[in-house]
Amino acid sequence: MGAQTTAIAQQIIDQGADYVLRLKGNQGNLHEDVEQVFDWARKTNFKAIDHEAHQTLDKGHGWLEIRCYWLLESVEYLETAGR
Repeated sequence: MGAQTTAIAQQIIDQGADYVLRLKGNQGNLHEDVEQVFDWARKTNFKAIDHEAHQTLDKGHGWLEIRCYWLLESVEYLETAGR
């Protein structure tokens, strides 16, 4: 998707859907800002920010994979962080 990410995300929002996009370290300050938000949220046990958490466990071929996902509800202050 490359440089079209913002336009695609806006189209998805305009159509009333949700989305997840991968965030890479070369996207300005946005990656660092998101890391700081999650560091702060974990340190405070997510008490001051609305969120959802989900965990999955997969076992097979001698491996155990634990995946943890967090959804933060209010991140409006990040909207222009990468610009």
